[in-house]
Amino acid sequence: GQDRDELPGEEGHRGDQHLDDQRVAAEAGGDQRDQRRCAGGDLRVDRCADWGRGGKVGFGFSVGDGNTGGDPGWDGNGGSLRLMWYSPNTNPNRVYFQPYLYYKDQPGQYGDSFGKSYPSSGALVKGQWYHVHLYIKSNTGSSTNGHVQIVINGTIILDQNIRWTTNDSKRLIRGMTFHTFRGGSEDYWKTSTTDYIYYDNLSVHKISS
Repeated sequence: GQDRDELPGEEGHRGDQHLDDQRVAAEAGGDQRDQRRCAGGDLRVDRCADWGRGGKVGFGFSVGDGNTGGDPGWDGNGGSLRLMWYSPNTNPNRVYFQPYLYYKDQPGQYGDSFGKSYPSSGALVKGQWYHVHLYIKSNTGSSTNGHVQIVINGTIILDQNIRWTTNDSKRLIRGMTFHTFRGGSEDYWKTSTTDYIYYDNLSVHKISS
């Protein structure tokens, strides 16, 4: 069945959950050099919702320290794979999903979108279901042999190798995240309405080597 998540008017605590998922079984099995996980699920934004400027949405994964919130992964101790929706101030009719990643080589302080979006033109449709698939593989040492893949409604948005960490003791995929909130922390992310996002058919898999 469907789960409905309330969307706060600004970055907050409602709808902001971290699912430890037994450390995603990472520690129980030792180092597990080839750490791989995938998750899939459906989401839709309520027909009456106010898009606002955007926010974090749905499920994701954390690596090592699970860096988020303007704490870049430059120290090599952690990263995260999440999704956000965004509506640029210069074109408020253009609303899309985009990657939001923290990792060792990210170019800026906040999550990297890699310049990717879904849809590539036009806008998301309120009330329409979108199927999201995420795949993550951790890297070893200082090698760029990790991987990330994001697929939405069968369209590959991001699919490339990546270096999440350089500290091998922090390389494990430590948890699953589940976030629904607006922002950003600045006031322009806020809206005056209470809106809803619906989730369904969530599945998470540990992929054996």
